[in-house]
Amino acid sequence: MRRVHIIWTCSALVASGLTFALGWHLQKMGGYHYELRSEKRVPYGEGAVVIRYVTETMGLPFLDPGTSIVTLEDGFGGETTIYKARRIFQEAYPFVSDVKVEGEAFEWTDGDKQYHLRIHPLRGTTPPNENETAYPSD
Repeated sequence: MRRVHIIWTCSALVASGLTFALGWHLQKMGGYHYELRSEKRVPYGEGAVVIRYVTETMGLPFLDPGTSIVTLEDGFGGETTIYKARRIFQEAYPFVSDVKVEGEAFEWTDGDKQYHLRIHPLRGTTPPNENETAYPSD
């Protein structure tokens, strides 16, 4: 009788271990994945234009073609996403390249289109104080 209990206990421990390993593996395969593949910074005024090429996917990142992201960093720690596009599977576009900065304007191409953006600041070069709100009041 004791031998039967030992066999059942060992079987339960092995099954629990296998279940834990399988669950851990499935959890690692699914979920949100973000991996920075490359990053390029181009100075722009007080901050920089940042071009990132990332893997950003939900679920399995298997054969993820990548995502191009263009963000504008101001000199005060803020970051604004200007452009974000996933590459088409087995195609070379959209992939951000040829970024040029001239004064208040910058331009880039993604293999399919060319973009021109001119930015005019609404305020001076100081960050807003705590008395200013993000939305105007009536």
